[in-house]
Amino acid sequence: MADYSKHHKMAGKIGGLTRAARQTNEEGRKAAAKTGFMRRFYAQVPAEVTDPAERARLANLALRAHMARLAKRSAELRTKPSRGAR
Repeated sequence: MADYSKHHKMAGKIGGLTRAARQTNEEGRKAAAKTGFMRRFYAQVPAEVTDPAERARLANLALRAHMARLAKRSAELRTKPSRGAR
């Protein structure tokens, strides 16, 4: 099992370093990932909202709600007793 995760960790490291070597603009590397990530939250904004600034504001609120749900779930899991605990 450990060999399997080591293999994936090394493959990820190689991929990341290769990509970084090909693209010198760090913001450019992150822009595509951020655009793809935010697309999910823009999709939650009602179609009737056409003003770009308002759409961005509502998408940001959807992102914040998503992060709050993740934080809540994380806190619940941290406070839940583990199966092996007595």
